[in-house]
Parts: sequence; C-alpha cells; structure tokens
Amino acid sequence: MQTSLQTTPSRQESVTTLIGVIIEKCEELLDEQLALFRAETKNEIMKTKEVMRDFGIAVGLAVPGVFFVCFALVHLLHWLTAPTGTDPASVPLWACHGIMALLLIVPSAMLATRALKLWNSYSLLPEETAEALVENIQCVTKKI
Repeated sequence: MQTSLQTTPSRQESVTTLIGVIIEKCEELLDEQLALFRAETKNEIMKTKEVMRDFGIAVGLAVPGVFFVCFALVHLLHWLTAPTGTDPASVPLWACHGIMALLLIVPSAMLATRALKLWNSYSLLPEETAEALVENIQCVTKKI
C-alpha cells in the first residue's frame, strides 16, 4: 500500500508540472500574438498616414485648380462676347487660366487615385494576427 500512496503524489506533481508548462507556453504564445498585433497595427497606421497625406495634398492642389477653372470659364465667356481683335495677347486669358487649372488638377487626380488604391489595399482588421490566432487555437484544441 505504501507504493500506491507514493505514486499518487508523483502523478499529481507531473500533472501539475504539465499544466504549468501548458500555461507558460500559452503565455508565450499570447505575448507573440500581441507583438504581431502591435507590429501589424503600426504598419496600418503608417499606411493611413501616407493615405491622409496624399489626400491632403490632392485637395490642396484641387481647390485652386477649381478656382482656375471658374476663372477660365468667366474669361472664356468674356472673350467669346468681346469684339474681334480686342485681345492683343497671343494666348487668351481664359486659356492661361485653363492651363493653370490643368497643371493643378491633373497631379491632384493622380495623387487622389494613388491614395485611394493604397486605402483599398489594406483592411482595418489585422488579418495576419487573426489568422495566426485561429491557427494557434486550433493547434491548442487538437493537443488538449
């Protein structure tokens, strides 16, 4: 009987040790998941900053470009209604405003398109972290 009493505490110790090791490994896994989440979130924040910068520059270029379009239309109307030969310039004023509008609106549209593509290229949910978490949960449940 003494031998059966001695094996029971050692079995309890081995189960307790095994549970302790499992808990330790789960803590390590959770730390790694948190580090991955932080890295992925930091990457998404950097992308968001880049998108917002591009959109800001695009708006900053588009607003004066729209004003130049308005000026070009006003001057075009004036040029169309003026008597022939009253404008001594080789390039009419409306055309000058139109050129300036194009010089501002085209880069604005390019930046806005780039920013929109970048915005659509990522999601707000950290996908790698979510996939790794699902894999880890599946792995742990299979071993238990």
